[in-house]
Amino acid sequence: LLRLPLGILRRWWLWLPLAAIGAVLGFLGGMKAFSVSATVSVRLMSRSPQTFAVSTSSYVPSRVQGATLLGAMGSPQVAREVAEKMGGELTAREIQSMITIEEIRKTDFVDIVVTTPFDAKKTAEIATLWAREALAFTSKLQAEESGEMKRYLEEQLARTDRELEAVNQKIVAMREESG
Repeated sequence: LLRLPLGILRRWWLWLPLAAIGAVLGFLGGMKAFSVSATVSVRLMSRSPQTFAVSTSSYVPSRVQGATLLGAMGSPQVAREVAEKMGGELTAREIQSMITIEEIRKTDFVDIVVTTPFDAKKTAEIATLWAREALAFTSKLQAEESGEMKRYLEEQLARTDRELEAVNQKIVAMREESG
């Protein structure tokens, strides 16, 4: 009975491949159990402080409302811009799956939460890029709205000018008739 274990122990070199396989499996299992990940949160104000001040201009773009803001900040367009700025390291879909956007109720704040399998530095880079691109996208939406309003007001002004010109012609004609 004791001879079998002693015989196996005498051939210790046979145990080396088994030990190496066990070490590799243990290492890989440990990597999976202790993988690196990070979460970064960015809080943005949904309107700029300048909208609180009295404006001297006649038109101020309307504030982007909560649902619109959330939709814009989580849009695929923002994800594509972030993916492009990262040099194609990640796809827009991968980046978008790492992002959670939450409106803080009864406040003017929006949280962008980024959770990645990367280290904190890379996660912060993604969060910063997302916040910048989301702000740029909402600014673009407001600029488009302002452009549409400008076109509308220009059309209204042109129509009012035509009507005023017609009224002026009638007044001139009436003066000539009366006198």
